[in-house]
Amino acid sequence: MRFYSHSEPGGKPDNEDHVLVRRHPMGHDMLLCFLADGQGGRAHGAEAARVACETAMQLAQDSAPSDLLEPSYWEDLLDDVDVEVSETEGFTTLVAAAITRESVTGGSCGDSKLYHFSRESGNIEEWTSRQFRNPPVGSGECQFTMFHQDLNVGDGLFIVSDGVWKYCGYEALQSAFALSDFSIVAAHLHTATLARAGRELPDDFSLIALDFR
Repeated sequence: MRFYSHSEPGGKPDNEDHVLVRRHPMGHDMLLCFLADGQGGRAHGAEAARVACETAMQLAQDSAPSDLLEPSYWEDLLDDVDVEVSETEGFTTLVAAAITRESVTGGSCGDSKLYHFSRESGNIEEWTSRQFRNPPVGSGECQFTMFHQDLNVGDGLFIVSDGVWKYCGYEALQSAFALSDFSIVAAHLHTATLARAGRELPDDFSLIALDFR
């Protein structure tokens, strides 16, 4: 199980996205993955995204790996994240997941997305498709949508901010999943985004790519 992460600002000096990926200290076969996209157009979006990822990471690291395989456990964990982020007076999206070679468990709110590629079927499925966009993380009233899905050898996962999926195009996602080396996924989707959007990124651009081959 290999992972690669990338985050950069788009069209402005400051990046309001935040990405964290670490192995669980009590179970190194589990990856803890968090991606947040601070809400633009209002203050404290970058801080909200950072606090969301850092709080979720700390709470997950303090939890037993077996607990993080239960969607119901994530409900309470992410409610605590929402309350902590509300202290920043900013809003953000959040995709939070505990990932092993066998499964993905977590929750999400907003419009950042988690895509799964099944090498067996060749299909791409969005596992965050039922998430709510509002109330946002940081409102103190956020409604996270939980997910638990099985994985197979050869599958792939992308966790992406809307600065990626809105602009790169579905064909670029398909071709990125087909790459033999996921370390170049960010560069591949970056190129595809610029080809469609122009000379600079239209939005902050963040992703986590995970390869199960």
